[in-house]
Amino acid sequence: MSHPIPTRVDLDDLRSLARLSRKDPSGESGVALAGQLAHRGLERAASWQLQRALERVAAHSGESEAEACLQRWLASWPGDHRSRLLLVERLAQRQALKEALHTLEIGLSLAPAHGPFWHGLGQLFREQGRYGDAIEALKQAAQLEPAHVSCRTELGHLFRNVGFVEEAIHWHGEALALQPDSLVLRLNHLFVLPLVPASHEQIERCRQRSICSCIPSSPCWLAAAWLRCRSRVGACPRPPA
Repeated sequence: MSHPIPTRVDLDDLRSLARLSRKDPSGESGVALAGQLAHRGLERAASWQLQRALERVAAHSGESEAEACLQRWLASWPGDHRSRLLLVERLAQRQALKEALHTLEIGLSLAPAHGPFWHGLGQLFREQGRYGDAIEALKQAAQLEPAHVSCRTELGHLFRNVGFVEEAIHWHGEALALQPDSLVLRLNHLFVLPLVPASHEQIERCRQRSICSCIPSSPCWLAAAWLRCRSRVGACPRPPA
């Protein structure tokens, strides 16, 4: 079953296609509508419509047909970054990592400054066990996207896993600076602190900053208690009243 991407239709036909796509369980009409939107320069709307249509294609004809549909779409619209990342995600889910890597490399050749491509590349390298390459790709993504929290968190985890704890603290600290109220990011920062030599005063300051405004018996407070005992800074703390 093919999902053609037509060239031009008039506005009335576009409206008819939109009505048909809402009733078509196969997703064929939805893909055709996405093509028409793209031809009219509405790339974001086209990408959103394609994603919705692909859900119907997968449910009606299977995941392989949805993936083939994405491949055909990118052959016609190689600059659709969102759809390219969607294809990479589908390929990675079925462990086709080489195909996913090739798809991302094509994207990077077209848009070398697109941060999400570098982020995806780092994730693929990590899945392949290429930790050095993963770190370099994620660093590039972090440089291109200064407000990207998860990229910095992944760098912190990677550096910790390969034994570079000071770098892990640096990247967990950058993530925490972007979202200082995040409980998860506080925990990430707390659990990596005892792995490096530090003065009791440094650890105590980090502990106090991390438990600020936390409720008694919260995971963050418990982690802070563990950190204080681990670093032997005074007695283990009692939950606040």
